[in-house]
Amino acid sequence: MQQQRIVDAKEVMILELSPDEIKGLAQRIIGGLFEDIKRTLTEGNPVDLYGVGQFTIVPHSAHTAYKSTTGVAYTVPPYKTVTFKIESAVKKAVKALPA
Repeated sequence: MQQQRIVDAKEVMILELSPDEIKGLAQRIIGGLFEDIKRTLTEGNPVDLYGVGQFTIVPHSAHTAYKSTTGVAYTVPPYKTVTFKIESAVKKAVKALPA
C-alpha cells in the first residue's frame, strides 16, 4: 500500500508540471538512459532491455579489403561494432500491424 501511495504522489507531481517542464524531465530521463547504455557498452558489457532487445559489442579482426574503383588492397585494422538484436515478441507485434 505504501508503494502505491508513492506512485500516486509521483503522478500528481508530474501532472502539476508545465509542458516544458515535462519535456525537460523526459529529456533528462532518456538522456540518462542512453548515457547508462553507452557507459555499460564501453565497459565491454552487453545491455539487455527487457522485452525489447539486447545491445552487444562484436569484435572484428583485421582483414584485407580492396578499393572497388582501383583494385588496390589495403589492411583494415581490428575494430568493434555495436549490434542490436530485437526480441522475437517485438518482431511478431510489428508483423501483426496492418500494412
